[in-house]
Amino acid sequence: MQTYICKVMLNDEEDEIKTYAYSILEAFDNLICMEGITDIVSVSNETTKEKFLFEGDYLALKEARSNIKDEHLIIEELYKLNGTEKRNSLN
Repeated sequence: MQTYICKVMLNDEEDEIKTYAYSILEAFDNLICMEGITDIVSVSNETTKEKFLFEGDYLALKEARSNIKDEHLIIEELYKLNGTEKRNSLN
């Protein structure tokens, strides 16, 4: 698991928080699910120092994410996109 340093808009102010994830995609998913965050500025992998700027539509992603009710499917797709092809115990 990796540590990601995230610059986000939290309660209408820029703030820095940490999230823990197996991939950058999972880190972004974590942020989209958090209450109080209104936008993502950037996400940096604490170990590799790789930085990802967010230039997407945060509200559209949050709305799309809220329409997905089966968490198992999200996890499967994140692993596929990350190339790990991990399977959890539900399979």
